[in-house]
Amino acid sequence: MDINKLREELEFDEGCVYEIYNDHLGYPTFGIGHLVLESDPEHGKPLGTTVCKERVVACFENDITNVFKDLDRNLPWWREHSDNLQEF
Repeated sequence: MDINKLREELEFDEGCVYEIYNDHLGYPTFGIGHLVLESDPEHGKPLGTTVCKERVVACFENDITNVFKDLDRNLPWWREHSDNLQEF
């Protein structure tokens, strides 16, 4: 799967915010829906704090890698399908 293509599609569909904001549940978030974790350097910073594009991309890649690991563990057959079905 082309991770850059996936990121571009998710940015188009979901949006991408280059600052910390509260998501619909009130949790600090930035980028393409990256929940700010205690281990993130952004943890505890105020809403509106700018986050650079490189950091947003790095967090997206880490988040999607974790999703792929969960899929591999729970639905190992998912990789047998075409990219179009994997993205769906």
